[in-house]
Amino acid sequence: MQEKYEPTVTEGYYPEDAGWTTNGRNNVLLVSIPIFSTEIHKSVTTFDYAWVFNVELDAYILCIRVNRIQEFAVIFQKEHAGQLLKGSEITQPFSFVITTKSFEELEEDDSYYEFPSIEFTKYNKAPW
Repeated sequence: MQEKYEPTVTEGYYPEDAGWTTNGRNNVLLVSIPIFSTEIHKSVTTFDYAWVFNVELDAYILCIRVNRIQEFAVIFQKEHAGQLLKGSEITQPFSFVITTKSFEELEEDDSYYEFPSIEFTKYNKAPW
């Protein structure tokens, strides 16, 4: 049995830009975080994730642990990137992709993290 992932991150990243796209039939949430300090070119063999809601920030936070070592969080505040969590795309599993490039500079061979089969978990006490 796999252990439940309990996030221990203490800070997170706000996307500079974000949007939905598709890869074939699958929805993809693509975020650009230029100040992302984790090395993106490393391969992901395993990952764990958890959604948490922070009342003070009025934000959902996606916490991810890569290869059971690196851990980081992406912050989706209600009035900013949180708007992406309100559409119909969020009702099905999706791929979550992080790049350090701005969308205008993004090229096909740039490094990125891709986390497949992410499911959004709404916090039942969240106001949105």
